[in-house]
Amino acid sequence: MKNTDELIIKYMNNPCHTLSIPYWKNRIIKVPEHIHIIHKDDYVKSKYKKMKTKRFFRLYHDLKEISGAMEKSKYFPETYEDKDIEELRSMMNDCYRDEEISVSLKSILSWKKHPTYEEDLWIVIKNEFGEIIASGIAEVDREIGEGILEWIQVLPKYQHQGFGKMIVFELLRRLKGKAKFVTVSGSLENNSNPEKLYRSCGFTGNDVWYICTDNE
Repeated sequence: MKNTDELIIKYMNNPCHTLSIPYWKNRIIKVPEHIHIIHKDDYVKSKYKKMKTKRFFRLYHDLKEISGAMEKSKYFPETYEDKDIEELRSMMNDCYRDEEISVSLKSILSWKKHPTYEEDLWIVIKNEFGEIIASGIAEVDREIGEGILEWIQVLPKYQHQGFGKMIVFELLRRLKGKAKFVTVSGSLENNSNPEKLYRSCGFTGNDVWYICTDNE
């Protein structure tokens, strides 16, 4: 059996524990030597105490039951349109300002070239003025049947009103039939506590990955 086949089997059995990122990304991304990625089961604090460390959760959804009802709202998820790309970029950057994450138009356009890209898995919620107030992107690795949630965000003034759940549940519904399971990850240092959102939508697991970077 080839090493690739062995990794696929291991990943399918326990994806969030096996890799810190989706399988398809692991195939193409080479981790720089100054970055160390360690699962919590193998993390030894004393060994990495001189490094800059961030913690990320990875969660799993089996797509067997998607029980979330649509929140009572006059706004509903719809498929993203290319004409909204600049507004999408702007709202993403507003949502991740505290984490010092910024995305460019070039980056967003490059995501559409991923082999995992699916047009109907880019969704937005707009208010009565046609402004994007929430959005989400999902991808599908058809080689192994993995759905991946990416870039789930709600503008600060619209948070805690159910729009995050609406985005996540809609993406899960659209992924059902396309994927066998879904994974998602996020920062444990994010003040908006995305882990709580995903768990409320049926994601499970307790895998945490440490990203340790040399200070030099």
